[in-house]
Amino acid sequence: MERTGEKRFTYQGESLSASDGDSIASAMVRNAHLICRRNDQGQGRGIFCGMGVCNECAVEVDGKPGVLACMAALKDGMEISIQEQHREAPDFHDASAEVHQLPEEEILCDVVIIGGGPAGLSLAKELMRLAPSTSIVVVDERKSLGGQYFKQQQVASEKSDAQFAEGAALIDDVRRSGVRILSGVTVWAVFDPDHLLGYDDHMRYKFTPKELIVATGAYERGIPMPGWTLPGVMTTGAAQTLLRSYSVAPGERVLIAGNGPLNLQMAAELVRHGTEVVALLESGKVFALSSIIKTFALGLIAPLMALRGLGYMITIKRARVPYLSGAALSSFTGSERVEGATATDLDSMKRRATLEVDAVAMGYGFIPSNEIARNLGAEHVIDRSTRGLKTRTKLDGATSREHLWVIGDGRNINGAQVAKLRGELLATSLASILTGRRRRIRSLLKKVLLSRQLLFQEVLWRIYKSPMLLDQFTTRETTICRCLSITKGEILDDLTSDMTSAGALKRVNRVGMGKCQGRYCSPFAQKIVEDATGLQPDAFSGFAPQVPIKPTSIANIAYPIS
Repeated sequence: MERTGEKRFTYQGESLSASDGDSIASAMVRNAHLICRRNDQGQGRGIFCGMGVCNECAVEVDGKPGVLACMAALKDGMEISIQEQHREAPDFHDASAEVHQLPEEEILCDVVIIGGGPAGLSLAKELMRLAPSTSIVVVDERKSLGGQYFKQQQVASEKSDAQFAEGAALIDDVRRSGVRILSGVTVWAVFDPDHLLGYDDHMRYKFTPKELIVATGAYERGIPMPGWTLPGVMTTGAAQTLLRSYSVAPGERVLIAGNGPLNLQMAAELVRHGTEVVALLESGKVFALSSIIKTFALGLIAPLMALRGLGYMITIKRARVPYLSGAALSSFTGSERVEGATATDLDSMKRRATLEVDAVAMGYGFIPSNEIARNLGAEHVIDRSTRGLKTRTKLDGATSREHLWVIGDGRNINGAQVAKLRGELLATSLASILTGRRRRIRSLLKKVLLSRQLLFQEVLWRIYKSPMLLDQFTTRETTICRCLSITKGEILDDLTSDMTSAGALKRVNRVGMGKCQGRYCSPFAQKIVEDATGLQPDAFSGFAPQVPIKPTSIANIAYPIS
């Protein structure tokens, strides 16, 4: 007999069950099935980013291809199958075939906020308080608000914490404020700050705001190495979404690796869930004397946040999780899924440990999701710490483009607390523009609080300072472009002396032409060109942003809103 709320589905013809609220991805992982699609060589690919960016988790659902398992809710009776690289194309010459055209709605408003995470929600809440007559629309591509940091529970669980509660309260405040919320809406085209196109399952939208705010957050950097495309290898954010939103661990023996406090939090949360954490690898030397001294300084700047981090450390120490400082992942082994991982000492570059695992969460930092701002011509600069781009803005998020504002991690990576304060600071600026009333004291207070949080972030990342990992562990056989399975060797063989940018390489090699649109391979393509030419990259060295920003049905493009 089925439990209350249980849902039934099939995967490759096998009848399975999952919990009410599961995504397709969490339902598959709950049943230890990790392969979503296969590439040209028949190699399995699985959940990687967990946030609809990499497109590695595309599955077929009820015969429909291209459904992202991490973004789609599981429905009772779904038939899920592995998506093959090459499928039979529909017969577009069939005169009886009809293109399904969604109805259209034009939305004219004062403010459109793209992104329902800490920055966007804090802005919406504060702006409605300061200027209650303002018409605000929050657009987010996920079905639920909160972003990566405030992700909420979709599967009922008794386990909760202050982070859940803070996010729930913020979301509730925004919902009650009168802000219009459009969840599950993908913005696929931007032509001007007052001309954006989007769609969801039921409608197409044209947005015409007076002010456009981009609060799209960030996605995790992928570090290519042998075996990193094996199912079971995913980002820390993807693993945390599975655990926090769906109460399912990514595996039974999980390795956590990367750089920064998110990995420590992930390890502690898995331990509390009852999952075996094989080890925690941290590329920074957090136990060095200088780091310990900075940790005390961190406690003086923000005691509660420092205590939270100490609690994570105590949790993993009590569970006797090995914590390898100054070490990084260098390769994976396995056939249909990851089975083993190698840890390398970053000083000697020698093997430090070989670990038996069935899942790996790796988090080596973030890259801002700035495609919208780049499409609109806002000024950007190279971030030397990630080799990605960051939007040049004023303190309140004003860009070089009039009526365009960028806040949160989509501007620069500084975490949720900074994102919230930037949202609140921008609210004072927008309220002044929309109402004509300046709020100097409130703005000054927000700037003081923001400066304190920025100082916290500066000290934090001095503690976690580590060598920048890019392609140190790659070989000629290592896949660089995950979407098209293009290896480093293939890129090097196609490289010529007159290719001085990643864009030039792309036109010959096709690297970056996959569904992730170069988000993961761009830094490495730039690095390969830089090594060959000696030219330093700039804001125009990577792949040029273009519409559609996200993979989009041809029906949305063929029938544009007039």
